[in-house]
Amino acid sequence: MHEPLPAPRPENTRRDLLYDPQGETCSRVPVFRHPFYRKLQPACYLVMPALLLLSLFVSPPYSFFAALCGSVLFLGVVWLSLFAAHQHGSLAAAWERGVRRALGLRFLCPECLRFGPVRHACGACGGELEPFVIHTRGLYLNDCARCRARIFPTSWAAGTPPNARCNGCGAMLNANLHSLRVRVVGVLCPSDLEAVAEEVDTSAHYGWGGGHLYHDLGTERVYVLDVAEVEPEGDFFSERHAAREVEALWLDAVLDEPLNLGETLDRFFRRAGISEARRKVLPVFIARKELAPAVRNVLAGRLGCLTFGATPHAALRLRAKPGKPGERGA
Repeated sequence: MHEPLPAPRPENTRRDLLYDPQGETCSRVPVFRHPFYRKLQPACYLVMPALLLLSLFVSPPYSFFAALCGSVLFLGVVWLSLFAAHQHGSLAAAWERGVRRALGLRFLCPECLRFGPVRHACGACGGELEPFVIHTRGLYLNDCARCRARIFPTSWAAGTPPNARCNGCGAMLNANLHSLRVRVVGVLCPSDLEAVAEEVDTSAHYGWGGGHLYHDLGTERVYVLDVAEVEPEGDFFSERHAAREVEALWLDAVLDEPLNLGETLDRFFRRAGISEARRKVLPVFIARKELAPAVRNVLAGRLGCLTFGATPHAALRLRAKPGKPGERGA
């Protein structure tokens, strides 16, 4: 059972670098909420009393001045250290956001099928890790706030690789999911989903879930959703649900029932919030070269970009198996 998550927070905000998910640093001063302060906090508790103690050995006229100067100097060093670490973390976070945007990397949870922000969890206890630790690769702070497990390996000790954590359902997943491009293809019935599973190259990795499967292509993962079987939490799919990001449809067995085909398409478009303009440009790959007039009328009234005689490889943009090329028709 996954541990409940705190309320969702905006992705990649400036406050992310100051956020302590375990609530151990509760000061209202932002600099003291920084994760790096955890490392400097013991020094503050030891050095400040030591400075006050040393000031007692200074002659009375200068004892207060010596304690004040020592405290100001020490606090200045602490503040400069926190400022430098914070700026490094901010630049590293901005660089990572730019790289992810340029490469088109997105995180899609295979458990709840929702896109989400980049979140990491400790591989030892499952507690959420501060983004500052991940962005700086453990240069300043290299442990979990909850269990103090080492995150990144060092020259003298091994680390505990972090996991990806879904911000919606709390699932603990492989961290490589943060480094993938994601595409979503839809089908309209379980038979078509099974046909896609049979046609894809079985030498590549693919997995099953509730009403969906995924196909790994190295740096890219293609999800195939049965949009008729995947049920929304309410009347509509949530804003981050993968069904709203379907970029193509593949149809075969569902074409046998024109009435059910029209109802399924209308229900999917309504739940996913797909506009009329987007329906006209949504690529639809049809396994058959010829359609019955009733089926053609159903599709022509709702969709505008049809490709006939297409295998699942065409819809998934995969390399077809030898001897089974797809055909494109009018």
